[in-house]
Amino acid sequence: MSADPFFTSKRVDIVSFAKNNTLPAAYPWREYVAVGGLMSYGSSLPWAYRQVGRYAGRLLRTALVRDLPLIAEPPPRLVINQQTASDLSLIIPDDLLLEAEVI
Repeated sequence: MSADPFFTSKRVDIVSFAKNNTLPAAYPWREYVAVGGLMSYGSSLPWAYRQVGRYAGRLLRTALVRDLPLIAEPPPRLVINQQTASDLSLIIPDDLLLEAEVI
């Protein structure tokens, strides 16, 4: 699934379609997994929006882009929905579950 605002706004419909057709799918944002998607690998939308707001505020106060430090992005996070994996009859390896956030 692509990280596109249109798709994100339709995430409930997209996740429902994937589940109804037993399609294992990976998504770009944690919010897809929260509504029943199988897994995501990326940051979360609220975090990204907060960072954009902070950066814009610093830019407006400073007015010079070259004076702004780069924003350190946290590493992408793997999130797995264990219930969806069970519904799809998938067995997630234990070593992957140890690295992931399981909801």
